[in-house]
Amino acid sequence: MGRYLIIAILTAVICSGCIAGEFAVDSFTYSSIKAAQNSWIPSEAGEPCRPVLAGKLHRLRLVCNFQPDSRRARWDKSVALDLSDVSYFKISLRIENLTAVDHISLHFKSGEGWYSNGNVMPVNSEEWQHMVFAKSSFGTEGECGGWDKISTIRISVWQSRNARAAVEISDFSAVQASITENLLRNSGFETCTSENIPDYWGSGHFGFAPEQWAYRMDEWRTRWGVDNTISHSGNRSLRIVGSEEPAGLQAYSCFAYPTGSNKPYTFSAWLKSDAKDMTASLQFSGSPVESLSIPGDNRWRRYSITAIPVDAFGEANQQKTWCIVTPQKSGNLWIDDTQFELGTKATDYRPAIEDASIIGPAIKRQVPGTPDLPLISLPGKTTVSIDSSRRFLVNSKPFIPFAVGWESTPTKNVLKSIAQSGFNTVCYTIYPWNYNDLIPTMDYARSCGLMVIPWINSNITPDVLKQIVITAKDHPALLVWYVCDEPASINSDVTTKYEIAKTNDPNHPAYVNYSILFADYTYGDIASMDRYPLPSHSPATMYMDADNMERVASINGKPSWIWLQSCGYIAWMSREPTAPELECMTYISLIHGVRGFKIYAHKPHTSTLWNEMKWLAREIKILTPVLYSLESSTDAIASPSTVHVVTKKLNGKTYIIAVNERPTPVTAQFKLSSVVAKTATVLFEKRLLKVSRDVIRDKFAGYQRHVYCIE
Repeated sequence: MGRYLIIAILTAVICSGCIAGEFAVDSFTYSSIKAAQNSWIPSEAGEPCRPVLAGKLHRLRLVCNFQPDSRRARWDKSVALDLSDVSYFKISLRIENLTAVDHISLHFKSGEGWYSNGNVMPVNSEEWQHMVFAKSSFGTEGECGGWDKISTIRISVWQSRNARAAVEISDFSAVQASITENLLRNSGFETCTSENIPDYWGSGHFGFAPEQWAYRMDEWRTRWGVDNTISHSGNRSLRIVGSEEPAGLQAYSCFAYPTGSNKPYTFSAWLKSDAKDMTASLQFSGSPVESLSIPGDNRWRRYSITAIPVDAFGEANQQKTWCIVTPQKSGNLWIDDTQFELGTKATDYRPAIEDASIIGPAIKRQVPGTPDLPLISLPGKTTVSIDSSRRFLVNSKPFIPFAVGWESTPTKNVLKSIAQSGFNTVCYTIYPWNYNDLIPTMDYARSCGLMVIPWINSNITPDVLKQIVITAKDHPALLVWYVCDEPASINSDVTTKYEIAKTNDPNHPAYVNYSILFADYTYGDIASMDRYPLPSHSPATMYMDADNMERVASINGKPSWIWLQSCGYIAWMSREPTAPELECMTYISLIHGVRGFKIYAHKPHTSTLWNEMKWLAREIKILTPVLYSLESSTDAIASPSTVHVVTKKLNGKTYIIAVNERPTPVTAQFKLSSVVAKTATVLFEKRLLKVSRDVIRDKFAGYQRHVYCIE
């Protein structure tokens, strides 16, 4: 509903005379296949293009043949275009074989350089996606000669795995407009992928962290979310019930990207309240915090603040800004039609140009809650080891950590909530200012039955790390030492901290977590990495990272661990994963060899995702002996290949663990070897399936997992 409303508003803007014109960058109306192939020249993994006529719609079909030595497929077209007056572009795309594509980029050559947009579309749906993006979203590579001198158009499809894939393109046009851009996405809160949390807006954290709410999220959700009954325009507004302590009760936008360096920008919002003497503040990165008096008469008024923005993280040569609205007193504050724009005055409200994009719907489902589990204290002494089969053992028993990540000291209430929800581990950050909290935190974690992974912040000095390790090395709640996160290389800081942990505590593993930008995996006792694919990529891309990690880990005798994404509504993450997306990330990683999980980070904003995390924690605990079983088994053969599968045997029972990598439903079959049983139990679903001629057939929803047990 929200996107169509946005399209209507943009149409109204066009009709009001602000648009100078729209023209086709390429209409794809080629007279022959040869004419199209002479225009778009393939290279690298690209094959010759083919024009397609579907009804009256002309398309261009680009086939990628990704091989081990290729990085991308690309097509170039020579042109002579003046795009200097263009404000934004429109393009429609569809991908076949989604998980083979990492991302799609669009480039315009000018002079000796390129104007480049590195992520034209979210690669998480196989449906047609209609994208609208501002010219200001393009960066530069090399020395560009100006938008009036465009000589080449390049479309690059970047490889995710070795496979064939295809991209179809239509409706590639440029729009000339004289409107000032609103840089805030979903600025009217019309789009809510999950529950009543608006996409692109959150509480200012990677996950929800404020301690006074983190253990009672149901109450927080009654105080922060969209209101479907009140709006300044459209159908929704954002309602926050303020408090004298505003932590967690603020509206933070995802990043806006100012384009004018050292130029003033204006942030405006329509606000109203029914509370007497309500005050609220507007601010953005680089602006002062301006307190505003909001009359409690239930009337909408527009407020604004102007300043020169700075980078939200203080990074040089970057411009990432978030905009913040904070109620400063108790009572209802409604927020609507926010705008962040170049200039010293607030102009008429309009949605962001990109909000007119229509992308494939997220795959969702409701997840019921589960009763809290009783707290069972850990024993007074624990041993941790990794055996010759790469199995991680606690007190000689198989253990798969399923940890909540926490970037501060978790309070007792938070630890209790995590343990009662079924998690067996907490992984929290140790800073120079909180390392003295480690032993009391581990003491309470132990009483709740939680193991602890101390996550050493980069600002911890070697001397302080040595003190921490010596102090905590014999604690029964200590699982491993997480000594470094996302290093750019194996430098002296990494090696020094690893050696300090191992020298002073040889009885616990120590490891380094890598990002996808630099993944060595050879250093440390555990191979570990992170990737946060949503919402721009398919959750199934996790299996490629798992495969890459397992190739190194298996040679070096290490288990593989991975960070899963639960966060969103901040920075570049417009939303959290949905429950099916997290289910797919988890099970596809398990199937491809991962045996340890940390979830980044804190509590999710939505109850559905938290419920899914709780179910996954319990399922993995049940499956741990199965996954670590050393009994030989013959893998079931899955069809189609987009259903990933692993087969395990334990105590004479055969287990088949499978997940659908695609967002669309599929009927799969599994060919077994020498099975006598006539039925299979579907674990966690309370149903039975027939085994007919050594074959199981079952239906999978998008991203769904099934676990079968055959006795």
